[in-house]
Amino acid sequence: MTLEVMLRNTVDIGGRELRLSTARKPVVVTPTGSVEMEAPASSNQTLQQLLGPVMPPAAKQALSSGCAEWVMRHPAFGEIRANAQLQNGGVDVSFLIEASATAEMDALFRQMDE
Repeated sequence: MTLEVMLRNTVDIGGRELRLSTARKPVVVTPTGSVEMEAPASSNQTLQQLLGPVMPPAAKQALSSGCAEWVMRHPAFGEIRANAQLQNGGVDVSFLIEASATAEMDALFRQMDE
């Protein structure tokens, strides 16, 4: 499953945060609690493949020292704040979706067109 699909699934179920951890299934944090995604547990290799394309060089360098934070812009979801930490030989990553009003309206318009 791609990061794009996981983020879309997160938003679709009303989540505002996606958590990925080595040897665990992806978790979506919603206003009513946490929900485990129907996906296999993530390996270090899988997390590296997911993070590689969205992680700026400065964040990659910072993660090699233990933790990194960066901000991404997504056309449908707006600003996404990412935080990654090295933990017990693995990686914990959190994507906090801070949907803007514009991104939410664009998503509604796309749904109307479908």
